[in-house]
Amino acid sequence: MPVTLLLFDVDGTLIRRSRAARLAFARALRERFGVAPDLRALDTAGRTDAAIMGDVLRSHGLPAANGALAALREGFLHHLAQTIREQPGEPCPGVRPLLDVLAARPDMRLALGTGNLERGARIKLAAHDLDRYFPTGGFGDDAAARAAIIAAGITRARTHYRVPFDRTVVVGDTPYDLAAARANGAFCLCVATGQFGLEALRVRSGKLAGWRVGDVLALANAVLGGSPGALPSGVSLADLNDIVDRINNNYTDGTVDRGYLIP
Repeated sequence: MPVTLLLFDVDGTLIRRSRAARLAFARALRERFGVAPDLRALDTAGRTDAAIMGDVLRSHGLPAANGALAALREGFLHHLAQTIREQPGEPCPGVRPLLDVLAARPDMRLALGTGNLERGARIKLAAHDLDRYFPTGGFGDDAAARAAIIAAGITRARTHYRVPFDRTVVVGDTPYDLAAARANGAFCLCVATGQFGLEALRVRSGKLAGWRVGDVLALANAVLGGSPGALPSGVSLADLNDIVDRINNNYTDGTVDRGYLIP
C-alpha cells in the first residue's frame, strides 16, 4: 500500500490568531536585556524562529551573537509557556476533524515541518490538544533554512514510522513552504489560512515573468473591463489569456504542481 507523509506547518496552518509568541518575545527582551520592546514591525510569517530572533535583537540594537541568541531563546520559551495560556489563539477551521481522519488512515503518516523551535511548536499545539497528532518532524532547531528543516523532518519521519514514503506533501500557508517543498522534491498543499494567498506568488517565466499573481489578475480585470491600453508593451490579449489559464491550472488537488508559480 502506498504511504504518504504529510508535513504540517504550525502558525497559520494548524493554529491562528495567537499573539503568544510576540508577547513572549517582548517579555524575554525586557527580562533578559532590560530593553523596552517594540515589535510592531516584526515580520514572522513563514520565517524560522532563529531568523526572527536575529531580527528582534538587531532591531533593538543588541548583538545577534550566540550568547545573546541563547539568552533570548531560553527567555522566549520560558515565557511562551505562560503567554500561550493568555493568548492561545484557535485551531484553523476544520483542522481537528481533518487530523482525525488523516490519523486514522493506514496510508497516511503525520509529522511537523515548521520553523518553530520544537519546544515552542509543542507548547503552541498542546494548548489546543493538537500536539498528539505529530510524534515527529523537522523544526527550527534543525537548521536556519526552511528547506533543510523539511529535509530533517522527512528523515526523522522515516526513522520514526519505519516505512518508505511513496509521496511527501508539505502543508503550509506561505510561499516559503512551497519553496521548501520543491527543494526536497515534495508536493505542496498551500492553504489560504494565513496571511498569504495565491496572489502573493509570482509567475516563473514568460512575458509577465516576476509579476505577482494578484497583479496579473488585476491587469486581466482591467483589460476585460474595457481598458486594453493597460496591457504592457509586447503583451497581447492572447498572451494574457494564456498566462491566466496557466495560473488557474498550476495546481491540481494539492498533489500536482506544474511549477509555473514561484514564491
